[in-house]
Amino acid sequence: MRLATIILTSSLMALACGSAKPAEPVRDPAAEKRFSEAMRHRDELEKQYQAVAVDIRTTCEARVGDCLLEVGDRRADFLDAHSTPTCRGEANANLEARCVAQALPALGQADVASEYFAFEGRCFEQLLKCTAGLEADAHDEARLARIKERMQQLQASTEATRLSDVIDSTREKVTYLRGTLPPAGEGVCKEFSDISACETKAEAPYPQLEEMLAKGDGEYNERPAAQLYYKMLKAQAACREPEFKCLMGKLAQFGETNETRRWLNQNLTVLEQRQELVNQLGADIAQRCLNDGVAKFQSRIIQGYKQYAREPVMFFRAQLHRAFLALHKDQVACLSSRAASNNTLPLGG
Repeated sequence: MRLATIILTSSLMALACGSAKPAEPVRDPAAEKRFSEAMRHRDELEKQYQAVAVDIRTTCEARVGDCLLEVGDRRADFLDAHSTPTCRGEANANLEARCVAQALPALGQADVASEYFAFEGRCFEQLLKCTAGLEADAHDEARLARIKERMQQLQASTEATRLSDVIDSTREKVTYLRGTLPPAGEGVCKEFSDISACETKAEAPYPQLEEMLAKGDGEYNERPAAQLYYKMLKAQAACREPEFKCLMGKLAQFGETNETRRWLNQNLTVLEQRQELVNQLGADIAQRCLNDGVAKFQSRIIQGYKQYAREPVMFFRAQLHRAFLALHKDQVACLSSRAASNNTLPLGG
């Protein structure tokens, strides 16, 4: 009887155990909300990344793409720990992991799924930081290229060429006038010689010009850009005028007369011609002509200046002007020949 009772009791216990239902997973609404946010954020980052040009993505994956390997390792570990039969039919491991992650909140494991998506999100953030830098660089390069191309077009215009010649020839004229003064005239008009403040003021609108030149093709308007550029050049051209006018007004103190001024004016005219040719040919090409002329006439000019410095009178000043005029004319002849040769060269020559 005791044995039967024991058997019966054991049978009832076994029956009770077999019919017991497994415990329901405990769901966490807050954790599920974090999971939804993590998945949404990760998907938005991937969307941004896929919108980036392929060449930029490829560069960044080579530079900072180690995290993609880590994502692959993390995915493999994730699937080993949480893989479910219903998700194994997905086309690839990435889709399978996503399927598994979406199933985990219902099993009370939303935070595990959140961390998986957060890890992928951090990798996309790293890649997007790299792509943003490359896109900014590409934008800057394109912007600088537009500025350079359009500035070259402005500089090549007839008005810009004329104004540039004026700026440079006035500088050369001032250099000539100072170079032909005797030692006693060294300090003349020095109050006008420092033009740095004037040039800085003349160039102040450059940032505004740069912004105009940088605009896209649909927005760029050449006319106002050209007008601003010419205004800047005119302001620069005016910077040396006070010194030039001052020097011209002081020359009579050092032997300049109506007779010598005739030679002076010829020099100033030829200096204008020389500078136009120098600007046309470029300083590098023109330098040989300038140097050859100096080599031929240097001794004559030095001798003429010594005589004039000892006795700064009309006769010796006229001699000095004539020596310089021979130099300047020789340089212009050489430069003109170079310019003519350049103009007759065949294309590609």
